[in-house]
Amino acid sequence: MKTGALAIAFLALAGCYHRGPRVVGSEPTPFVIQSTAVAAPSSSVADGRDETEPVSVTSAEREREHKRCDVDQDCEGRLRCVAYRGVTGRELRQCLFSCVDGCPEDYSCQKNVADGPSNTCARTR
Repeated sequence: MKTGALAIAFLALAGCYHRGPRVVGSEPTPFVIQSTAVAAPSSSVADGRDETEPVSVTSAEREREHKRCDVDQDCEGRLRCVAYRGVTGRELRQCLFSCVDGCPEDYSCQKNVADGPSNTCARTR
């Protein structure tokens, strides 16, 4: 009995011994951020307007916004299929406007959202 207790104590102490100093960096381990590839906006505008001007949302885009999708083709117009992790940790995919393409009028860019899609445009109220 005494020998077993000594063996356990010896193994516990041997497991705690480190041969060298443990090096820990000053920066925390970065999170792995999943991103959705978004096509770059085209530089030519057919109707002659300035491409930096916000454009209103079409009825087809408004109808399809926030709907489930699998790929960009499931969305309408300037909407992109954006994947993100919700509060439950489950991956969600929705048709949303991307900040990369520029937000439509009456929308603002939401850069960092803790429990929703980031870099997407949200309607201002």
